[in-house]
Amino acid sequence: GLYSSLVKHERTHTGDKPYKCSHCPKSFCQRTQLIVHKRTHTKDRPFKCLLCAAGFVQKAHLISHQRSHTGEKPFRCHSCGKSFKRNSTRMKHEKRHEEKSSEPPLPLNVSPSTLPLSTSLSLSTSPTQRPTWKSRLRTMERLGKAAA
Repeated sequence: GLYSSLVKHERTHTGDKPYKCSHCPKSFCQRTQLIVHKRTHTKDRPFKCLLCAAGFVQKAHLISHQRSHTGEKPFRCHSCGKSFKRNSTRMKHEKRHEEKSSEPPLPLNVSPSTLPLSTSLSLSTSPTQRPTWKSRLRTMERLGKAAA
């Protein structure tokens, strides 16, 4: 009932995990989580794909797998509209947009083509490998001094 739902919810805040796996050190705050986890130790895969017979421990994993057959990508990026098969992949992708937007863009009068080749190349790599805006500013200052 309502009381047991409240107790389950409170465990997410308290960290209380009374359901312990007998096969490994993991423990869980809900009995259903333990039941699903125990399937990882056995061959029990009750959710079967009708197209290729692959089995899964959770219904959500089967649904995600079925999208590989249908090509369905129901999770859209709020920033660029790119679609994804899994919501978790969309969320990781959207974090990259957030990382990019936290760095100020290059000034409008600076084009990557006017930067030294090594800097231009580094600007086109992944966001986690890009130079910080401070290092970009130092590069632009050096270019300004060289042009003067």
